[in-house]
Amino acid sequence: MKELKPPVKIIVAKSAGVCFGVERALNLSEKALAELGQGCKPDDSTDPTQKSGSISSLGPLIHNPQTVAELSSRGLAVAGSLDDISGTVVFRSHGVPIQIQEEAERRGLKIVDATCPLVKVPQKFAQKLSRDGYFVVIVGDKDHPEVKGVKSYVANGEVAVVSGPEEVFELTKKDKVGVICQTTLKKSVFLAVVERCQSLFGEVKVHNTICSATKDRQDAAYELAEGTECVVVIGGRNSSNTQKLYDICNDEGSQKAHLIETEDEIQASWFEGVGTIGITAGASTPHALIDRVFERISNIVGSTNTL
Repeated sequence: MKELKPPVKIIVAKSAGVCFGVERALNLSEKALAELGQGCKPDDSTDPTQKSGSISSLGPLIHNPQTVAELSSRGLAVAGSLDDISGTVVFRSHGVPIQIQEEAERRGLKIVDATCPLVKVPQKFAQKLSRDGYFVVIVGDKDHPEVKGVKSYVANGEVAVVSGPEEVFELTKKDKVGVICQTTLKKSVFLAVVERCQSLFGEVKVHNTICSATKDRQDAAYELAEGTECVVVIGGRNSSNTQKLYDICNDEGSQKAHLIETEDEIQASWFEGVGTIGITAGASTPHALIDRVFERISNIVGSTNTL
């Protein structure tokens, strides 16, 4: 008699997929498109940076290429600078430097501010800390649009961006230091930088500006990684929060995680000999995409026991 193979468990993280800030940005963009009568009309331009007389986002609205492409096909162009925009500009969920906002106002553009309210928190702290005479340390990726925006709110120019505790040693000694961070940062990195600053500087004021959605998804990813043999992480490869989830699920270099943008990238070989499979997704990933990935994996492994 042929031995029956036990069913494969597929577990979706308790917290995964599109967050409040992304949902808000999408809703604001949908509303703006509808007001301009472009909700269903594809854009004739194939160049996402070509001037639009109607509506454009300044940079990709969110870090999900498929969603950005779908919005572009319906009229929301992606512009590289304000020079490429005439009409309505949508500020992306990551926010923009304060100088860009002021310039858009000066040019008389209609502004749809889709900046996530939780991204505005480190912006406000950066502004207040600098006004109170603190040297501002921002923990994050200096090239990320959110960090560039937050940095612009440091009015006195007394600011440095560090990616980890080892870079704190490179900072000039300061009497008063304020520490904030990119909203999608790993908590362990933030705490390590805070500890290093407290060992080197006299007064250190700390504001943990990691957003709740990031914390929830990272906590769920740790739990998922501990209880599964293989994890599929869904999200844009240009997404900071998705990359953090991927790093967490790789379980310190075990290579158990696979990062994909769509279900078409899934490979059956990933699941050979695996009894438990996890699925998680970045904060810009639509829930419909998570469902499609779940279905694709279920079809591959013939799972009858899913969670």
